[in-house]
Amino acid sequence: MATISNIGLKRIIIGAAGSFAEMTKTVSSITGLEDITVVTTAPHGLAVGGSFSLSGVTGVTELNAVWEVDVVLSSTSLKFTAVGVDALGASGGIVHKPGSNMLSAGIRQPSKLLITEFNQIKDFKDRAWKNMLNVQILAESVQMSARDLSFLAIYCNSYPDIQIAAVEQVTNQIASGGIFNFTGADSLGVDFEYEINEKNRLMKITLEGAKQYSDMQTYLNSVDTATSLLPVLSPMSFFDNESGDMKAAVFPAWLLGIKQGASLTDVFDKRELTSRKLNIKSISEKNIDNESLVTGVKVSVELVGRNASITKIKEALAYDQGAQLVWQEGKEVGTSETFTFLPNQLTPTREFELGDKNRTTKIVYEGNLTLAELSAAITYN
Repeated sequence: MATISNIGLKRIIIGAAGSFAEMTKTVSSITGLEDITVVTTAPHGLAVGGSFSLSGVTGVTELNAVWEVDVVLSSTSLKFTAVGVDALGASGGIVHKPGSNMLSAGIRQPSKLLITEFNQIKDFKDRAWKNMLNVQILAESVQMSARDLSFLAIYCNSYPDIQIAAVEQVTNQIASGGIFNFTGADSLGVDFEYEINEKNRLMKITLEGAKQYSDMQTYLNSVDTATSLLPVLSPMSFFDNESGDMKAAVFPAWLLGIKQGASLTDVFDKRELTSRKLNIKSISEKNIDNESLVTGVKVSVELVGRNASITKIKEALAYDQGAQLVWQEGKEVGTSETFTFLPNQLTPTREFELGDKNRTTKIVYEGNLTLAELSAAITYN
């Protein structure tokens, strides 16, 4: 039996702990002619005007699509309009409700899921015996915004729901999916590094944890039958359904300004800058299951400008060591994201070069923040 393992991961989705279960509700009945009534076995959580999708309905497959709620009859029943559709004979199915604060790696650099032996036991003959298996997901998005960073900070230490959708493998010309759901006891620890510079917006995410060998074998048996979040993404207009890319791409557009002090004066005129970098990296330690426990973040703001006049040197040296620092980045027209670091959270180190080829001023602001302080520093519209 020949198996062709196609290369690629289609989607990497992260949501709050328990959110995946909240997004899928089993249908107990579906009836009506055009004015369709759906009854679910558990509260659906939808409101009038909300979008949802149906999948797995048999008998009337036209119902497997995205719909809008017309009437909420009860916590477990609702109505929607399906022009020209008669639900007579329809049965089964799942109602998919969009999740809140869902994160997608979206447009990204090559990513991977690694499963490796962990804490193997070695005997005197140097033979390694199985003990645990470690799961590590490495993703590098070029699309995540400050909003996504703020939610990822919340998900640290709270074991979020994670789904990895791999490209199907083919066995004897039959496609078999690979949906890896890491939820509940199977969830993983979170580490991240976020950077904005003059060329890129990068979010490096590491999701990792070790599981008992037998537990991991049981888990892997469920991968081919796990439910994809694709129907859940369908009602979410800002996601491309198949890839999980955000339709409105978020890349560094333009720097609105980097200001310091109580009067918020420019650290550099924007035209003087030759490089800029904002880097925020999680600080963590590992528990016995190789999961990251995040204690805070290291923040670094590095600015290099071609102005190293005596006036600029004197001005830079006069900056208050504990002054607040504000970095504001433009996105689409009329929108922005701002990082406001309060007094004494970051302090500057200055370097001046006056040479035959260069005349530059370099200022690096650094400091460690708690996750709560990071969340408070981020605003966006």
